[in-house]
Amino acid sequence: METSTQEKKKELEYLIDSLLKEMSQEQAMLRSERFTKAMSVDADLSKVVAKLTIWQFEDDKHGLKNIKEVKKDRDVYRSYKQIVALYKRSLTEEVPKKDYNQLYLKIDTAWARTWTWAWTGAVNEADYKRNILIITDKLIALIEEEDRPIHTKESA
Repeated sequence: METSTQEKKKELEYLIDSLLKEMSQEQAMLRSERFTKAMSVDADLSKVVAKLTIWQFEDDKHGLKNIKEVKKDRDVYRSYKQIVALYKRSLTEEVPKKDYNQLYLKIDTAWARTWTWAWTGAVNEADYKRNILIITDKLIALIEEEDRPIHTKESA
């Protein structure tokens, strides 16, 4: 069974909702407006969550790979590499849902440690909120990127 477009849409909606809930009301309203402006009704946003996940691990400035505990823990590092490989694969082919489920079952403990370090890596509440805004702004940029029209020679 492959992951459907509808499931990917729900995953994106859940992610957006989760991020907005972590912000002040003012920030949430501003970002909500930006999300609304970034998305068109017919946009194919099925790859946005995959791209954000890859970015969250691999970005040179904000990526989880930069957390010293992730670098030191072989289980976590191997898990991160497997997650990134799966999501990169999903950018070029339809990945069966069972592949996601098998990976997440296999790496469950290491995955939990990774996210614990990621979220507790913030020194204080302000750092945490700033990280949420950075992730949200990246997500909006990815949505805008996916929603751009593709120009062909025929349409130019």
